[in-house]
Amino acid sequence: MKRANLFTKVNSQQSTCPLIPVNKVLKPFFLLSVLITFLLILSDGVEAVAGTNKALQEVGSEIQYRLVLPPFSFLTDPKDVVQDELMKLQNRTEARVFIVLQSSLPMLTCIFGEAKKAGLVGNDTVWIVGNSITGFLDCVENPVFSSMEGTLGIKTHYSSNSSYKRFEALFQKIFRSDYLNEDDFQPGIQALRAYDSIGIITQAIEKLGSNITSPKMFLNSVLETDFTGLSGRIRFKDGMLSDAPTLRIVNVVGKKCEELDFWLPNCGFSDTLYVEQGKGRCRNSDGGKTSGGLSGPVIWPGDLNGRDPKGWAMPTEAKPWRIIVPKRTSFDKFVTFRPGEEWPVGFCVELFDKVLRRLNYSIPHVFVEFDGQYGDMIQGVFNK
Repeated sequence: MKRANLFTKVNSQQSTCPLIPVNKVLKPFFLLSVLITFLLILSDGVEAVAGTNKALQEVGSEIQYRLVLPPFSFLTDPKDVVQDELMKLQNRTEARVFIVLQSSLPMLTCIFGEAKKAGLVGNDTVWIVGNSITGFLDCVENPVFSSMEGTLGIKTHYSSNSSYKRFEALFQKIFRSDYLNEDDFQPGIQALRAYDSIGIITQAIEKLGSNITSPKMFLNSVLETDFTGLSGRIRFKDGMLSDAPTLRIVNVVGKKCEELDFWLPNCGFSDTLYVEQGKGRCRNSDGGKTSGGLSGPVIWPGDLNGRDPKGWAMPTEAKPWRIIVPKRTSFDKFVTFRPGEEWPVGFCVELFDKVLRRLNYSIPHVFVEFDGQYGDMIQGVFNK
């Protein structure tokens, strides 16, 4: 029981850390805040949701739509369930920024496959997946890659030192004998953490020997661990891993994850990681300081011709942008509806039209007259 509690705490710490740079990834690409963000949750992730929500609020964004799906094995027809949920999403929000926190591989394959069919993985969409998902993408050959083109992932970085290379050689030998049709034999972060966990337990047992008299004594021995494993520095504080992992932002291109920048707390993004007195440091390849955004180009879903995605569904003639205009105003020079006319006039309308004409794309829109209290109108827009 004590060991189970320990690993629950360890996993909790690891699951929340990789979500921290989500807001840092989004901010450089959007001059305006992403006011509506769709969050997809596929298992228990209350702490992760809270951390992601706080991070998004720092850049003026918010989580409006949350979706929790049951385990893939519990569903008799997963495709129908996912199709229904995606249809609800399209009808309820124009947001096209998707954050996938947790998912099994079969469910992930189903979600991206159906989302692509529905047009939700394409021009002006943004998909970001968390560390728990990115970690196993390196280890499998799967059709999901064809539907994930342009997705950004956040993964834990680990060093390719001599210890890792010895483990990798043994891992590849065993993996190749069990999976003859697989071409990629690289161990993911989950495999490294599992290996380190066994090492932690082994060290604790060897340290105590025959003096283990209670589960609490064994737990305390584990919590005194302080060494560098394959997954990084391992030491505990208040029952949790105390060292924040070094993160790497990756971009799904073709059938693999292209590595972009490193990210460290209080450092930001950089394309180079170096070690200084046993501590990870970041710097750009030209020797300059780290930046607040990704330094390299990102391949986004769809064909954007080098521009960044808008992150929301563009209005169409069939579904135009609805702009609410108050019928009763204290100063009709700003905006007013003339008797018998459906289109408002005034300074605000003229300014709005001039701004639209300066854009390099059209935005189909209609003005909707609101005959009521101004506060009620604002509240109605907020509730939408």
